[in-house]
Amino acid sequence: MTDAPNIVVVVLDTMRRDVLRAYGGAARSPYLDSLAHDGVVYPNCVASSPWTAPSHASLFSGLLPSVHGVHETWDKKIVEVFGSMKAVQAEPLAAYLADRGYYTACYSANANIAPGSGFERGFSAFTLMNVTNPDEETKQAIEMARKYGKTKGEVAVNMLKQGKVADLAHLFWEDQKLRREHRRRNFPSVKGGDGIATSIAGLRLEQPFFLFVNLLEMHEPYTSGELGGEPRPITDLFGQRVIAGELMTAIRKKYAGQVSVVDAFLGRILAWLKKAGVYEGSLVVVTSDHGQALKEAGVYGHGTFLFDEILEVPLLVKYPKNVRPSPAAGYQPLHRVQEVVKDALVGVHDGKSMSSSHAVSESYGIPFGLEGVSDVPDFESKRVRYDRPRKAVYSRGLKLVLEGKEGKIEEFSGAGGLLRPEDHRDEVADMVDILARIGDREFALPSRG
Repeated sequence: MTDAPNIVVVVLDTMRRDVLRAYGGAARSPYLDSLAHDGVVYPNCVASSPWTAPSHASLFSGLLPSVHGVHETWDKKIVEVFGSMKAVQAEPLAAYLADRGYYTACYSANANIAPGSGFERGFSAFTLMNVTNPDEETKQAIEMARKYGKTKGEVAVNMLKQGKVADLAHLFWEDQKLRREHRRRNFPSVKGGDGIATSIAGLRLEQPFFLFVNLLEMHEPYTSGELGGEPRPITDLFGQRVIAGELMTAIRKKYAGQVSVVDAFLGRILAWLKKAGVYEGSLVVVTSDHGQALKEAGVYGHGTFLFDEILEVPLLVKYPKNVRPSPAAGYQPLHRVQEVVKDALVGVHDGKSMSSSHAVSESYGIPFGLEGVSDVPDFESKRVRYDRPRKAVYSRGLKLVLEGKEGKIEEFSGAGGLLRPEDHRDEVADMVDILARIGDREFALPSRG
C-alpha cells in the first residue's frame, strides 16, 4: 500500500442534488461549493434505495439491496430491518479499512445507523447523536398513550374516562420534557449535527483514519416536529392527515433552508481537517443516502417510490494532493463509492471505478411501521397499491421503473419527460435484461413475449 490517505465519508442524509449550486440549484452552501471547487462533482449519482438502512448497507457493502438483504418487505418493516446488517456476509468498508491499519470512527445522527444495527462492524469508535428520538422514559409514555387514542385530545378524554388521571399527568410531563429538550437543541432545524461537529473538532485521531459521518439536518420534520402540525409521510401517503398547500409551501422553503444549516456543520468538519494539516492529503467523499419528495408527484417524504427527487443524490469527491480527474461517462451508483476508497489505498485517484453504463435502485415496499394508519377506511386497497417491490434502471439517458409483483412498467422516461415504452422496445428490453442479470427471483419482470 502506498502512503495511506486519511478517508472521510460524509452522508448528508436526505439531500437531493437539485437544490445544490454545484448541480444548478439555488441553496446557499459555501462549504459544499468550496469542496466542489477543490474536487470533482459527479453528475449522475443514483442512490441504491430510497431510504436509509438499505442505502447505507449498499454504501458499506458494495452490494445492491436484493443481494445484501437489508431491506423492507411486506412483512418486515423498519423495526425488523434494524440489526439485519449483522447478517450481511460481505466485509463492510470499515472492517476492510481496519484490517489495513486504519483507525475507524463513526458519528451518526440517524437512529438507523446506531449501536446494535450491525453498521458498527469494523469501527473502532461508534457514536450516535440523535436528538429526534425521545429517551426511554418518554418512549414508554408514548407507547402507553397509543393505547388510548391517536390524537392528544382523544388520549386525554379516554384516559380521564377511565380514571387514569395520574397517568395523564405523567404523559403531560413527558411531553413537556421532550418539547423543552427540542427547544434547547433548536430542533427540528438541528438534528444532531452541532454535537457531531463539536465532537469531531476535538478529535485527535491516529493516522491513517477512516471517519464516517451521517448528518441528519435535511431529514423531516422541518416545521413543527412530530408534536406539532407537520404530518409524518406515512400518514400523508394514506390520506390520514393530508398536508395543506400552505404548510407544504413552508416545508419546501424549510427544506431549501436546511442546506445552509447542514453545510455549516460540514464546514466545521472540513475546518478540523485543515487545522490538523491533513485536508490536502485526504480523500473526502460527500454524498447522500437518498433525496426527498416534496409532493412533486403527490408524495411527501422518501421510501417506497423511486422518483428522481428521491434517487438522484449529490456526489462530491476531493482526491488527495489536488488530483482532479474528469468524471467518466455514465452513472455513479452509490454502492460503488467504496471502490473509490479502495482505489485510494493503492494510489489510484482517477475515479474510473465509480462510473458505470447504468445504475439500479431497489425498493421492496413501504418501510414505515403501518400501525398508525392501519384503521383508515381504505387501508387495504392503498396498501396493496403502494406496498410493492419496485426497481429503477438508469441507462443511456433513459429511466425505467418496474413494479415487481406483476412485472408492470410504472415509469419510462428520458429527456425530462415521460416516453411511450412501445416506441422504445429495444431500449426497454435492454434495461429489463440489466435487472434479469441481478437474479432476484422474487421480483417479476415483464413478459418477453
